[in-house]
Amino acid sequence: MKPIFAANVTAYSDAWRGRGVTFSEQAKRCNMSKGQFSDMRAGKIHSPSVWTALRMAEAFTVSMDELVTDRPEIRQAATRRIFEAGA
Repeated sequence: MKPIFAANVTAYSDAWRGRGVTFSEQAKRCNMSKGQFSDMRAGKIHSPSVWTALRMAEAFTVSMDELVTDRPEIRQAATRRIFEAGA
C-alpha cells in the first residue's frame, strides 16, 4: 500500500496532468528534480521536510491539510477542484 503522502501527491499530480501540466513542469513548480518528484509520487521519500511539503502544496494549489490528509473524501474534493479549474 502506498503511504498517505505519496497517495495524495499522486492524486494531485494526476489532476494537474489531466490539465496538461507535465511531470517535468510539476517538478519545476515544486522546485525539485524530476527524479525527486518521481520518488515523492512513488513513496520512496517517507519523511519529506516541512519546507518540501509546503512547496508541493503551493505548487498543487492545495492546503497543507489537503496534502497530508488521510481522508479520501478530502483528497477527492481537492483533486476535483484542481481538475475542474482547468476546464
